[in-house]
Amino acid sequence: MFDCSEIIEILSGILDGINPSTGEIFDTRELFNRPELHRVTRELDGIAAGKRKPKSINRLNRPGEVIYNSLRDWRKKLALVQKVPPYIIFSDKELWAIAEGDVCEKEDLRMINGISAVKYEKYGDDIYNIILNYV
Repeated sequence: MFDCSEIIEILSGILDGINPSTGEIFDTRELFNRPELHRVTRELDGIAAGKRKPKSINRLNRPGEVIYNSLRDWRKKLALVQKVPPYIIFSDKELWAIAEGDVCEKEDLRMINGISAVKYEKYGDDIYNIILNYV
């Protein structure tokens, strides 16, 4: 194990809006709007617990299979409109990760494996609305 007191001190400074390299004060809203922060936070949570978190966890006990089937139907319709194979939009594995994920807010979609920034921008609203039907 390692001593993480220095890391905690640096992170505390960052959370207070202090740049650790320059000591300058910055607006923390910019920091918290970055998807990288959310991804790293989840990874650190898994490491702190002594294990990595699985790619998707259904802690909210949502009907994963029902959400998955709704997402598949949406993907099929979208693929017909775009005239591309459905797997180009999302693979079945990615749809399962979305269906089994713990999405409470639209931004949570960014943390799901398989949703890039481009896919988030293109399809985030549609996916989030599908999930909201089961919340």
